[in-house]
Amino acid sequence: TIEVVNLGMTAVNTYTVRDFARECLSYQPDALIIYSGHNEFYGALGTGSSQRPFWGSNRSLTLAYIALKKTRLFQLWTHLEDWFRQRHPGRAPTQTLMARMAREQTIPLDSPLVEKTARIFQQNLEDICHWTREAGIPLFLGTLVSNLKDQPPFVSIPPPGRTEPELDRDIRRRLEGRSQVQEKSLLDSLKRIYPGYARVYYAAGKVEEQLGDWSAAREAYRQARDLDGLRFRAPTRFNEILTTLAETEPQVFLVPVEARFAHASPHGLIGQELIWEHLHPNLKGYFLMAAAFGQALETWFPHSRTVPEDSLFRSIAVTGLDSALARYRIQILTAGWPFHPEHRFLTAADLQAGTVEDSLAIAVLTHDSDYEKAHVSLAQTYLRRGQWQRAAREYRVLATTFPYSESPWLALGHILVDHRRFREALPVLETVLTLTPDAFAAKWAGAIRLQQGDPGRALGLLQQAERLNPRDPQVLYNLSGAYFLSGDTTRALTTVERALDLAPHDPAAKAFHRKLKAALSQP
Repeated sequence: TIEVVNLGMTAVNTYTVRDFARECLSYQPDALIIYSGHNEFYGALGTGSSQRPFWGSNRSLTLAYIALKKTRLFQLWTHLEDWFRQRHPGRAPTQTLMARMAREQTIPLDSPLVEKTARIFQQNLEDICHWTREAGIPLFLGTLVSNLKDQPPFVSIPPPGRTEPELDRDIRRRLEGRSQVQEKSLLDSLKRIYPGYARVYYAAGKVEEQLGDWSAAREAYRQARDLDGLRFRAPTRFNEILTTLAETEPQVFLVPVEARFAHASPHGLIGQELIWEHLHPNLKGYFLMAAAFGQALETWFPHSRTVPEDSLFRSIAVTGLDSALARYRIQILTAGWPFHPEHRFLTAADLQAGTVEDSLAIAVLTHDSDYEKAHVSLAQTYLRRGQWQRAAREYRVLATTFPYSESPWLALGHILVDHRRFREALPVLETVLTLTPDAFAAKWAGAIRLQQGDPGRALGLLQQAERLNPRDPQVLYNLSGAYFLSGDTTRALTTVERALDLAPHDPAAKAFHRKLKAALSQP
């Protein structure tokens, strides 16, 4: 069994990762896995963030501030601030978190701020490398991936004296009516004239793609991404830093996430097939990311048991409700700035539902329901429709999401038992019993073990079921069988007699009673 503790959070960067990593090492993990870098500019305390402290991007002061936050006096102050905000909430946000976090929205690739941010990124990771080396714990660093093919640059920085709209119009005018070969030649010239203008490189990537020069297209898209002045996507240099750390630190392993995405993308051009918008992977993309880390972990844990990827993908705990939630969240994120600066801020109340899954997803986003209640409601809807397999999947998702809550496991067990899927039900019922004593789970887990010819394990489960519900004749009948198969015919007889006291007309119990009496009467 492998336990994974997920410490991922929204809008944080390597300052937070560094802080978490140091604390994690005190728990003596077998390995640390890190995928971080896209939020270095606009994450909390980021160099271009609206949450950047008043002293700017000074790393030493920022680390001192993080240490100060752990003191009781500072925590008291923040609690008072939170209390005041709750009493005086003010107006609801009119922008996405993405929009609210971005303070510096035009950052050239060759600017001192990019240089300083890369240095902070490297130093924070170097600290983590140092600590893991001292602790003898392997560190797995994933290369950063983003949408190259289908995400145009958010901000292209024009040369002095020109504006972005003016330059875009000029480029479009020059390209009108030209063949692809002519467009390629012109764009090569424009790259020399405007070497820092991201949109020229993106347009060049499109032309190279149309001409079938996939390598040139990939390079043009990469340069467009790196030159994007709104730095929500990490530049190439960050992956170079990760590569260098893996080459120089013996306990650091580079996980080629970006290469895995490229390999799974048409012609190696990473785009919307695997990524929702600028950098958040879709379901298949996240699976590829997990698979890349899994393969890397195999090198460190060579005796681990692997499962074929196609089988794993089919078992992912995701349903139509989860897909609707993801789709709506992306719709809200991409409705306005920076994807569509001219559009108004979209809220969950503006969303339109087309299915019951959509309606429940919107209820979660508007806080009229919560995630667990929505899945339970959907499961009950499926049961009313006779779609028990889909209902079971809803509860399986909840059981995976909340593995220490017995209620989804128990609901799933009921469905599987009701439809006689006993082999599937057994591990579910036994999981319930690791979380809480339950008469139903013990009764059916014991019955299934008995049916499988395992009276030893069945006996303990059925004894537990008897303690929890001593007046269940079915439990007593099965317990009698377990005693008999375990060689205790006398207890089997007294137990089946108790079952007959509760259900005197049960034909199976009566027949078994006669069999036991005959067995005991023999010399």
